[in-house]
Amino acid sequence: MVYNKDSLITALIEKGVQIPNPSSVEISEEVDINLISSEDVTIHSGCKIFGKKTV
Repeated sequence: MVYNKDSLITALIEKGVQIPNPSSVEISEEVDINLISSEDVTIHSGCKIFGKKTV
């Protein structure tokens, strides 16, 4: 499935990730949201997540 920025953010919120201000977060389309844990994760205002790899 191909995601755009808004659907990525929506999918992360539905997964359980806390995003208090979704309109201020940038997530690029190449990010694999399956690699982002939903357990106790908050993505704060101004965060920018780019790239295919995780650390």
